[in-house]
Amino acid sequence: MNETVETVFCWIGLLSALGYTTTLIYLAVTSTRHTAFRRTARQAGLRPISEVDVTTVDFDAELAALLEGDNK
Repeated sequence: MNETVETVFCWIGLLSALGYTTTLIYLAVTSTRHTAFRRTARQAGLRPISEVDVTTVDFDAELAALLEGDNK
């Protein structure tokens, strides 16, 4: 009887440790992703797009590059 109880407690402890480890890994991964998203958003927000940035884009060249393989 004591061996059975010890075995049950051992399995409960093992599953509990596995659950804690899985939760910690999940939190570490999501925290890292969230930090990377915040960093990217902060860097993108540092300098708003100006009128000069909009006018320097060569739309004709972009359109030609997109339609280069089109036979229509």
